[in-house]
Amino acid sequence: MKTHLHRRATRIGPVVLVLATMVWSGLLPNAAAQEDEFEELEMEIFFAPAETVTTAARHSQPLLQSPSAVTVITREDIETSGARTLPEALRLVPNMDVNQVKPMWYSLGVRGLTYINSDSILLMIDGHDVTFEYFGFPMWTIQHISMDDVERIEVIRGPGSALYGANAFSGVVNVITREPGNGPRAMVSLRGGERGQLELACRGTEKFGPVALSVSAGVERENLWTAQRSNARNVVHGRLSGKIDLGTDASLKMATGLYSGSGGFYTNIGETTIHSGWNFFATSDLKYDDLLVRVAYDIWSFDIDFGMKLYFPELDLVLAEVPRTDARLDKFVFNPQHSIEIFHNRFTYGAEYVLNYYKSDLLVDPSQSE
Repeated sequence: MKTHLHRRATRIGPVVLVLATMVWSGLLPNAAAQEDEFEELEMEIFFAPAETVTTAARHSQPLLQSPSAVTVITREDIETSGARTLPEALRLVPNMDVNQVKPMWYSLGVRGLTYINSDSILLMIDGHDVTFEYFGFPMWTIQHISMDDVERIEVIRGPGSALYGANAFSGVVNVITREPGNGPRAMVSLRGGERGQLELACRGTEKFGPVALSVSAGVERENLWTAQRSNARNVVHGRLSGKIDLGTDASLKMATGLYSGSGGFYTNIGETTIHSGWNFFATSDLKYDDLLVRVAYDIWSFDIDFGMKLYFPELDLVLAEVPRTDARLDKFVFNPQHSIEIFHNRFTYGAEYVLNYYKSDLLVDPSQSE
């Protein structure tokens, strides 16, 4: 035992001697230098511009004060990752599962709650709900924007139903586009890759005094040269947005866009073909100090052959079949909201009126509204 202690002390002795020599010679910082360095680091963190988010509480606040777990995907993150669709960018979010089922169909989930239709995750673009109302979930790969239009993506990793409704049961994804007048004045991109992918996108923006305009358009094709009629995705989209500065704390933002998509995919009981589907939207956001008034209008129209049938090939007998569907949906939203600070706490309150009008020959009455 004495021999063991003697050997340990023999090994520690040279180490102590070397450290003392390094401190004496200035190779290691002393306590005062370390204290000054920590003070400089604290000042740098304290005065650094705090990253703000708007999705968690419906008003702008520092990320560290957010009441929910929020992940922010910046423009730099998107460019570094090379993501060309929203689901691909969402793979950067911790605790989020993203699986590609078909070229135009993704399965997304948060914290293990994964659904094929992803009807528990709300998708918004600039605060505007883009849920495909007829089916109750968003079309993740068919939207009015390309990834070149995205400034950042805010993701709530947890329930947001108290603020946004039932579709936000497990999470909220808010895509925030570039402000009109910001970013490159003009850009054109052409990309191609595996699975027959081809994308052509362009964007331009200009500022005329208090008025700023931005326009973007693009074409996306998937399975272009794979000669597969099904499991394909064809999208054409365009978007026009503008902003008018009305004063120090007042502004008016307007946006309108249109997309048209087609394609198909196989399911367990048939081949679904989207012959045509298009959406037109227009939004207007009037902001004055802490007051925001939003008005939005959407039109969806689609022609889908679900290809779902119970078929016995031995008897050449069809027992049941879902017919080809032609439908249209109109949605009107009026949403005023206001935030107020009380005892160093900020509260947001408001109201939302939503009118949906359906016209279809499948699943619902030929004409009804809610």
